[in-house]
Amino acid sequence: MAFVHGMSQVASTRADYLVFLILMQIELRNSEEEVRAKLMTLVGHLHRTVEGIIKLGWMRSRFRTDLKSAELTALVMGSINGAMLEWYTRRDQLQGRELTRTLRLVLMRGLEDFITIQNIRASGQPAPGFHP
Repeated sequence: MAFVHGMSQVASTRADYLVFLILMQIELRNSEEEVRAKLMTLVGHLHRTVEGIIKLGWMRSRFRTDLKSAELTALVMGSINGAMLEWYTRRDQLQGRELTRTLRLVLMRGLEDFITIQNIRASGQPAPGFHP
């Protein structure tokens, strides 16, 4: 997942920005301030990007279709946010590259349409965009 990799690149160079973004979402969740609207525009863009990736995975028969995109998007974003917070607070115990790899593998295994992927592998055809 290039999106996870991209977020990890930002985290490795500007972790404080991502943590600030996460904390501001929590802090301003009930606010009527203009800054919340701007923040939610940015967060909404991230959510739409992830949801678009999920829908593309559906169209390519790569991702499971038995779960709704809104909930999958929430879980992907929550997993990324949680991993970023863990890495930020435990940087001395966690390796960013390994954490990103683990997150990517866990997310992909949870999203993938196992039956379709097995059928593609059995046919000997390449599976576009699939990176185990």
